[in-house]
Amino acid sequence: MTKNKVLKNLTITGGIIILGLAVTALLFSFQRKMSHLLINMALQNISEVEELYAESLRSKFLSQQDLLKIQTSYFSDIDIKNSNEIKARAAGMNKIEGFKRIALVSSDGSAIDLKGKSLPSMKNKQYFSDTMRSKKWKIANGIELDSSLEPTLTITCPFTAKD
Repeated sequence: MTKNKVLKNLTITGGIIILGLAVTALLFSFQRKMSHLLINMALQNISEVEELYAESLRSKFLSQQDLLKIQTSYFSDIDIKNSNEIKARAAGMNKIEGFKRIALVSSDGSAIDLKGKSLPSMKNKQYFSDTMRSKKWKIANGIELDSSLEPTLTITCPFTAKD
């Protein structure tokens, strides 16, 4: 082979390598842009769904407030530490529409449901602390899993014996 042919082959090979690198760089750049675009679209969709359902949930919670007020007055004169009294009071109640479980929580955070079952302490829950401090309705900031791994959104409603 002559020197010119070798030089020509090296030039062609170098050009092919540079072209391959350029195509790879373009594809990588395209993939990054598409990834960012898809992430932004997904976040936008999540935000839109969140807004849509937040309003639906808000109106459902508002419609349930009167029912909760009535229920709190029903339990206002019992001792939360007396599970037999709670069971007796709850025995005549049917499941309240829209709520999976209702629990009573004393000011020290100990909790019991309407079936008389003790529940984990609420003392360290932010929504419980906020309710105790403000004496106003609170909705938990997030959805938690209950003991049966069901998603649960907690609403707190303070009441005292005078309520």
